[in-house]
This record gives sequence, structure tokens and C-alpha cells, in this order.
Amino acid sequence: MRIRVSRAGKSDWQIRSRTYKKRPGTDNFRLPPTVGVAALSSVGKTITINNYEKYPLLSVFKFHPALAMANELAKTESSLCAPVYINKYDLSPDTYSPLRDHNPEGNSILPVAELPRYTLQLSDNNACDTLFKYIVSPSDTDKFVRSLSVADFSISRTEDDAHKNLDDCYAN
Repeated sequence: MRIRVSRAGKSDWQIRSRTYKKRPGTDNFRLPPTVGVAALSSVGKTITINNYEKYPLLSVFKFHPALAMANELAKTESSLCAPVYINKYDLSPDTYSPLRDHNPEGNSILPVAELPRYTLQLSDNNACDTLFKYIVSPSDTDKFVRSLSVADFSISRTEDDAHKNLDDCYAN
């Protein structure tokens, strides 16, 4: 099911017979959200709606570096108790971060197992970037997930990248 978009006037767009106005002072239009749904039926068939869209991962992308980290630790036979030093510069002040809230001055040592806990359970942006910085890069994460035969995605930006440029939120 595709949405037909057509120009209704100089500052309006018509979508499915509804007209959306330009936001004052911008070139942006407020468009309706697009939702994709996938379900597995009781007989094993996959049913999808709007499966043709490329959706941004947003915070869901935090799963990928945690998975790549587990693989990296297994490959190198490193322990989940291995220490990771977090300095103050690893803790961006203007982002969501329970890790920073618990250690505002940084200069702390955590077992590596705490990084995926903060990243996955608490959606901590600084913990995710610490995974990228010290354990597995975005490009190595991307390569690892692709090695699992997963396609049609991209891991190329960090949380800090997305914080500096909001368009980067949609790159992953």
C-alpha cells in the first residue's frame, strides 16, 4: 500500500485527499507517520504491511553493538568482568545517560558486562558510544551483523553523531 503524494498548492501537499500545511518559518511539512507491521501466522506465514519502507532503527540500533560486543568478547576469549575505564570525556553532558548520572565525573572502572546492561536495558546513549569507542566500531558492528545474513540495514553512526546532526538519526 503506497501513499500517493501530490502537490496541492505552493505551500501545501495533498496526501490521500488530506492537505498538510507547511510549518511556519520552515521548508518542512507535517506528514502522517508511516507504520510497518510484520506478523508470523500460526501456519508459519509472514504477513507484512508497509514492508517496502526503509525505517530508521533509532534506539533499536543499540542491540547491534551489544550483539557485536558479545561476539568480539567470545572471539578474543575476554571476560565479561574485564574492566572498562570511563573518563569524563566519554560522558556527553547533553544526552540521555543513566551511566553519566551515576558517575557524573567519569573516572570510573566498570566491568564490560555493564555496558550492554546500560545500553539495552536503560537505552543509555553514552554507554552505547563507549561500546563503539572501546570494543567494536560502527563499521565492525555493521560487518558482523551482515555476516549473520541480515541485510537491508546500516550501522554507520554513533549516538554522538546523531546528537550533533539529527539527520544522522536516520542513517542507521
